[in-house]
Amino acid sequence: MKPELEELVARVALGDGTAFAGVYVAVVSSVWGVVRAVLRDQAPSEEVAQKVLVEAWRTAPRHRPDRGTAVNRILSVGTVNTRLREGLIRLRGRFGVTA
Repeated sequence: MKPELEELVARVALGDGTAFAGVYVAVVSSVWGVVRAVLRDQAPSEEVAQKVLVEAWRTAPRHRPDRGTAVNRILSVGTVNTRLREGLIRLRGRFGVTA
């Protein structure tokens, strides 16, 4: 993605909250789009998207630009899919679906 995003993530890795605001602005619509497309329910989607972004903050020090872009890491299987599964489980429980 954009070099500016990579720089922001590097600053987030050092604990820079202002830089995280920039990361948030850059990726929130992508995160929301993926989560909402899978969950199709507003409340769980909001919760899962928030968890994904918190995870982005928490794991920023592990980002390695040589292994992929920051946005790819944030939307990666290890981040988004884990959170989506949690949301699906909650959603299924809420509606009594067992499959």
